Amino acid sequence: MLALEDLILEIESGDEPRTRRAKAKLRRLLSQPSFIRKLLPLALEWPDGGNEKSRQAITALSMVKDNKSIFYFIAKKLRSRNQNVRAKAAWVLGNLPQQQAIPLLKRCAIGDKNERVRVCSLHGLHVLAMSDPSFETKVFDIFARAIDHPSRIIREAGFECLSHMRNPRSDGLIGRAFSDPDDEIR
Repeated sequence: MLALEDLILEIESGDEPRTRRAKAKLRRLLSQPSFIRKLLPLALEWPDGGNEKSRQAITALSMVKDNKSIFYFIAKKLRSRNQNVRAKAAWVLGNLPQQQAIPLLKRCAIGDKNERVRVCSLHGLHVLAMSDPSFETKVFDIFARAIDHPSRIIREAGFECLSHMRNPRSDGLIGRAFSDPDDEIR
């Protein structure tokens, strides 16, 4: 995986020719199913707390659009009994450009029993909407529903996601944050 680390550094270097060459090399590697299979478990290591390998795996996998093997591997983790595994899977799935993830993340954002999984799903939907504006209409109503949730952290995530939407209806909904019963949201 040292080669992946070097390629990510090249991509993030800001030097256009180096970035272009590194992206081309990484795309060639990503065309190999065996390379993708090595990255998937790394991506699901919790990326918060400075897990650089997880971040690099997600960066690499994000270059692959709508890949069924990536989607199914992570989607399977969303059905885990372990809430931490589900939260990680929702976070990772939202950071990959997998349009087919939207219905699954919406279902988790609305119906998962665990607040952390729901918040990670909301943020995943937000990242997808920001990466492709055509997704925004598909996720807007989920954010609008979240701001009415009894849980403060879910309402907070809903307001945060709405604050980045281009939809004109979001302005009126964001204004409701000023009258939220929780001081941290106001």
